[in-house]
Parts: sequence; structure tokens; C-alpha cells
Amino acid sequence: MASYHDEAAEAKLKLILRVSRRRSSKLRELCEQKLLAANAALNSLSLGLPIRQKRDELSTLDEFNIDHVLREGYNTLERSWSKLNEIKWEQAHGCFLSSCQKKKYDDDDDLVISSPGLSIWKKWVPGQAGTDLTCCLSVIKDIKFDNPNEAVLGASAVLFLVSESIPWERQKIHLHDLLMSLPSGSHLPLLILSGSCKEEVSDLSAIIVNKLGLHQLDKSRMSGFLIVSLVGKQQMEQLDGFFSDERSRDGLQWLSCESPLQAVLQYVKTRKLVLTHLNSSLKVLDETSIYEVGPNHCISAFNESLNRSLGEVAEAASANPASWPCPEIALLEEFSDEHRAAELYLPSIGWSSSEKIEPLKCALRDCKLPTFPDDISWLSIGSNFG
Repeated sequence: MASYHDEAAEAKLKLILRVSRRRSSKLRELCEQKLLAANAALNSLSLGLPIRQKRDELSTLDEFNIDHVLREGYNTLERSWSKLNEIKWEQAHGCFLSSCQKKKYDDDDDLVISSPGLSIWKKWVPGQAGTDLTCCLSVIKDIKFDNPNEAVLGASAVLFLVSESIPWERQKIHLHDLLMSLPSGSHLPLLILSGSCKEEVSDLSAIIVNKLGLHQLDKSRMSGFLIVSLVGKQQMEQLDGFFSDERSRDGLQWLSCESPLQAVLQYVKTRKLVLTHLNSSLKVLDETSIYEVGPNHCISAFNESLNRSLGEVAEAASANPASWPCPEIALLEEFSDEHRAAELYLPSIGWSSSEKIEPLKCALRDCKLPTFPDDISWLSIGSNFG
């Protein structure tokens, strides 16, 4: 039995060694194939940018200048990576294409927050005196169609990208749903970017207007629209397939200039607001004879000051249909200069919403006094006067 077990163990060991050698041989073969494929891929790569010249240039050039071609290629590549930051203009606000957030940024201090679908830019602009600095913040976000109502809060402009790979009817539905999610009376500008180069610019604009039904849009939500083709035949030849940075900048500059101005606000306490109107009303009563002024005159003056305060509160809220500032401002780093500037000079997020305004309006209405009765004979009850 001992001899039998020794022979079985030796046979098992030989089987294990044979399987191991076979597996090692297959792994070595696979590594050799991967190495050959990698070498073939590396040998197929060109050194530097692709060299391409137009046929008419070949006939005019006496000799081929590789340095000139490479320099032009690198300049084109640098222009294609140039950042599209709309805060280069004074009154720049708005949300625009999410691909603008994916540009290449090397040591860019203006970018405060960068995350998928959202980026916040800062710009410190010197005041007229040259000493005071004003912090300008630009929030760029990508709108999701599953819940656009919350995403458009605080928006000052809308950018929409059309694509040939998506059916026109689907893009039309998306655009109309997006604009209908804007509050009525917002009057935001709409910039439409197209990357198509198959048709002429004029024909392409007419096609986009017709396919998207731009003339049927609600004018209370959209103040106007502009269609910009990012690439044409001439740009395609000059930039070798890159989008025209100049055209996109022109479109974003139009978007910035057409964006509505924010409401001019002043921080004031409710009591001070009511007293301001009450003092003006009482000043009129002071100029009237005391024999002509009764209790109802004073009550009317007080209630009128409340009504005027209610009107100013409602007017301030209606002047901000887009719910500026946008809630993404709360994402600023707590101890940053931009966060401190936002706390000092920006109103609280959602200050004009019905949730914030209605309790204040109800409180002002509840403060109104009832009219004093004409019969005041009850005043003599319990007194020593007749």
C-alpha cells in the first residue's frame, strides 16, 4: 500500500507540472502577441500633429516647410483649447453649453468651482475710484430635462445646442419644455449653437427656425433668439475641423449683452419701511387743523402706510421672476473672499419666492386697524365727564 501511494503521488505531481508548463506556454504566447500589437500601434503613430496642406498651397510653395506647418498646427490646437469664459464682458450672466466647462484649464485662477454639469467663475473688477473691487460671479450649468424647473432658478440666459444626430422633433420638444420651465415674465435671451457645416448659414438658420418652431415660443419667457453656426466651409478649411472660437465668443457676447439686469435692491427692515410711509402720511395730517382730524384719519394713514409697504414688497418680488441669485452660490467655499462678498452684497437665496414673501404680506395685512365707529357715546361710560 505504501508503494501504491508513492506512485499515485508521483503521477499527480507529473500531471500538475505538465498542466503548469502548458499554462505558462499559453501565457508567454499571449504576452508576445500583445507586445507585437503594441509595437505595431506605436509604429503607426505620427510624430506630432498631422501634416496636411491644401492642393492650391502645394502648387504655390517652392519647398515644403515642416516647421511652418507644425507651428500653424499648434496655433490651431491652442485656439481650440482656449477658454470660453463669458465673464470677460461687464454684464455677463447666464448658463451655457456644458462642453464649455470641459475646456483645458492650466493654472486658471478664475475658475472657482468645477464639477460635472456645473462651473462657477469669478472676476474681481476694480471700481470707478480704482480702489474698490467688485466680485462678479458667473454660474454655468447644464440643464437636465428630467427636472428643469429647479435647474433654471436664477438663470439669466439660455443656450441650446442643436445636433444633426438627434431627431428635430425631439430637440423641439426639449427646447419648448426647457423654455416653459422658465417663469413667466423672465424675458431671457436664447442662443442656439449649431455645429453643422452642410448648408449655408442663412439656409441653416431658416431650417433651425422652422424645425424648432422658434416663432411659436412664449415671448414672456424668451426676449429674443440668435442662431450661430460654429463652423462653416471657410472655417472648416482654416481650422481643420475645429469649431470657430470667434463665432462662439460673438454669440456669448450677444447672450451677455441681452441678459436682463438684476433687480436694484436695498436692504431695509419692515418696520422702517412702514414708518417711512406712515411719516409722509402723518405729515399731511399735521398740516390740517386739529378740529378736522378724527380717529379714522389716523387709522386710514396707518393702514395706507401698510398698503404702500405691501405694494413695494410685491413689486420687488415681481421684479425678480427668474429667482436671482441662483442657489448654486451656496456652494462657494465658506471662508473664501467670494463667499464673503456674496453674503455682504447678494440677497438671500429665494428671497422673492412665495414661501418668503407671503408670510411677510400676511403679517402686514394683519396689522391693519379696524375703522373707528362714528358713535362714541360709550367713551363717557364710567367717567366723571358728562
